[in-house]
Amino acid sequence: MLRSRNRFGGGSIIDPAVTGYEVRGYQPMSSETPANEPEKQPVGTLTDPVALGNRIESLDVLRGFALLGILVINIVLFSYPTSVMQNPTVAGGFTGIDFFSWQISYLFFSMKFMAIFSMLFGAGIILLTERAESRGVSVRPAFFRRQWWLLLFGALHAYFVWFGDILFPYAICGMIVYLFRRKSARFLVIFGLIVTLFGLAPMAGVGALLGWMQGQAESGQAALDAGEKPDPMEQRMIEVWDEVEQGFHPNEETLREETDIMRSGYWDIILHQLPTVLQMHLISYPFFIVWRIAGLMLVGMGLMKLGVFSAQRSVRFYRWSAVIGYAVGLPLVWYGSTLLVGHNFDPAYMYTIGGSVDYVAGLLMVLGHIGLVMLVCKRQLLTGVRKRLAAVGRMALSNYLIQSLIGTFIFYGWGLGYFGEFNRAALWWFVLGIWALQLVYSPLWLSRFRFGPFEWLWRSLTYKKRQPMRMAAETS
Repeated sequence: MLRSRNRFGGGSIIDPAVTGYEVRGYQPMSSETPANEPEKQPVGTLTDPVALGNRIESLDVLRGFALLGILVINIVLFSYPTSVMQNPTVAGGFTGIDFFSWQISYLFFSMKFMAIFSMLFGAGIILLTERAESRGVSVRPAFFRRQWWLLLFGALHAYFVWFGDILFPYAICGMIVYLFRRKSARFLVIFGLIVTLFGLAPMAGVGALLGWMQGQAESGQAALDAGEKPDPMEQRMIEVWDEVEQGFHPNEETLREETDIMRSGYWDIILHQLPTVLQMHLISYPFFIVWRIAGLMLVGMGLMKLGVFSAQRSVRFYRWSAVIGYAVGLPLVWYGSTLLVGHNFDPAYMYTIGGSVDYVAGLLMVLGHIGLVMLVCKRQLLTGVRKRLAAVGRMALSNYLIQSLIGTFIFYGWGLGYFGEFNRAALWWFVLGIWALQLVYSPLWLSRFRFGPFEWLWRSLTYKKRQPMRMAAETS
């Protein structure tokens, strides 16, 4: 089985760590621990493999759980026009079982599993730095080199495979939060939550701007309907708001044109997605997404120091985490979903009240998810499922990219070309199929190889040395 949690070894996108801590024995270093103690001799190097018995199983399981969960959202983005990100009514059906499918994905999956990814990335930074510093090894050069490679992987993934890449912003945010690695657990959790919630500010600003534009456009249209001439600003806003509305509520012709492109050749698809990728990299990430990702990474760093992700807290702690997370978070998220549906996913409303409810309440659902998974690990339940999830988590970078390759192959024109062919409920069959595939091949692969294929490449590039791949190359 895979023996390394390294950023490059089975750790992948959300666990950049090379960890040498056992599940039962991990003790977080205090924030005052010096980075390098001159009296200690280095024990091994940062590139040394970590024995399988020293892995933190609960982290691997949670990572695998999160990776599979994120596919529920991504499968929709693979198969429908990009406007479905803002308004799910534009494609896939929104009545009956299709509406129920959307509601399940919104309540339990939307933004929740990405949040777990972010937290685990932060946890991985703590594992990496504390293990390296305990050995007297400088981690900084390798860490930033690894992040730059991740940035490149993310750019290639976004521009040449699929616009919804998360590696690019994770690489940037990881370099930022690394600077806070020696802060106390309490500081990291509190400051991380503040940073996360600060992300509501630009959302509210955009919502207010959209509301003003909508008001001006409606006022101008009312003047036109009354046979009067609107003032220049209102006239301009009528035109601008029509463009905004087309982004959120595109007409049938626009949807048909995008569908035709996505069923065409590879380069037509790539060029069509280019403006979306640029918009995400230049606007969405720096102004909106980075706050949530970086903030949750900081929270994850704090929770790792508190032993939450290593299943070191009490059963009672995790039980209450699950109970509070679901009992409070689920009704709030459901209420937010009813607001969005009731307002027909109005752009201005989405960026203020509607979206903000899920932004905050979703964090409670994340608490519930984490509590539930840690309870399963703590109680040693579902042994077979845990082992398979752990294997998925150990090669999460490979599995994440493979999900993109499978999804785009199924739905894009360069593959099978099923873009827009299936209703929302039918997409669950694809999700279940990919889940089953990854739960089967991940442990099989790791029974012969130390790393997933992309983890191996990442690690080799990071340490400027070809890493041994086959299990036969290891010594116990």
